[in-house]
Amino acid sequence: MLPDHLCRRDVPGLDEAILASEYALLERLSEDEVIAAVTSRRLLGAQSGGVWYVEAPSFCEERLAQLRRRQQQHFHGSNHNSHHPQSHPEPISEETAHARVLGLRGRVTLADIKRNYRERMLEYHPDRVAGLGPKLREVAEHETKKINAAYEFFTSKYSNRNA
Repeated sequence: MLPDHLCRRDVPGLDEAILASEYALLERLSEDEVIAAVTSRRLLGAQSGGVWYVEAPSFCEERLAQLRRRQQQHFHGSNHNSHHPQSHPEPISEETAHARVLGLRGRVTLADIKRNYRERMLEYHPDRVAGLGPKLREVAEHETKKINAAYEFFTSKYSNRNA
């Protein structure tokens, strides 16, 4: 659950909502792309009071806080401070990294995790590239390890919630 200063809970149809513009920044999309995803029902969102909102991704708390800190630094002119060089991106959380590996966005279910896991394994499983060169087999093995680690991370997280 996100803290009150990072989300809204009064948007009809959404549990925890963030502004579509903030979601766009988090996902490196345009706001129009986010709104199009909501209107085509590829993304859970709603319009309330003339403003578009998106269901808050389960992994966005840390990223939203970082985004707001950067915006405040820019607004106050501290982005030119030598202690905060812009060339060093802030590290992402372990959950965000695993979500990217499995291609997860927004709120996810255990079924989403399993489906995305299977899709990624079909793409990268070493047995599928056994007849190809050693470098490609090495890449497939590396990706498979990342996919398995992400799957284990989320299945243990979700199984602990349901226990």
